[in-house]
Amino acid sequence: MISQTCKKDEPLSNHCTFRIGGPADFFCAVKSTDELLGLIENAKVQNLPCFLIGGGSNILFSDKGFRGLVIKIDTKKITADDDKVTADAGVTISELIKFAAEHELNGLEKWIGLPGTIGGAVRGNAGCNGLETADILVKCRVLDPKTECIKILKNKDLKYEYRESCLKHSDKIVLQATFKLKPVDLSPEQRKEVLDQIKQHRYDTQPPGFSSGSFFKNPSKENPAGK
Repeated sequence: MISQTCKKDEPLSNHCTFRIGGPADFFCAVKSTDELLGLIENAKVQNLPCFLIGGGSNILFSDKGFRGLVIKIDTKKITADDDKVTADAGVTISELIKFAAEHELNGLEKWIGLPGTIGGAVRGNAGCNGLETADILVKCRVLDPKTECIKILKNKDLKYEYRESCLKHSDKIVLQATFKLKPVDLSPEQRKEVLDQIKQHRYDTQPPGFSSGSFFKNPSKENPAGK
């Protein structure tokens, strides 16, 4: 028995923005690190394949589903300490932006409309409108599922590149991240004007609807094919 909180034959189409995908044998949304560790351990004991997801904004599930356990990181704690904000991996980008605004902190405005969660953003160096995760990340807590050891990694440890990090090539799971922002230096009217401009730009370039964000990397001089 995996857990009484796990669902059986859960349609994965319920957990990605494109709304496609067959059933997972078992599905569980975890609210804490202890719950995550317990599920991973149980899956190991039962020799059950395990797959982790966040917000499902950059994934396509097969119509055949998944023969094993799918774990959704759904941790939601956010705290502020001066100009730093720490958020759990399951916090969405929109939730983080709202929290920062409520605490009069700038620095996330360019991310308005960016899909996904903090865990995915840290792992893939997500960003838009000229702001990448690497530009504001201070540190993150990650779990090694093989050893069940939790470590703190600083920005430089992640070896960030455009939409890349060392985490994308490992089994490590992002649990939490801390970002450095800056106090608001605009009047409420000026701030609203800036936010409205960003929202309009996002709407004009990426109209709302089912979206998995960008499908391809932008090309560069070093990599003109964008691979």
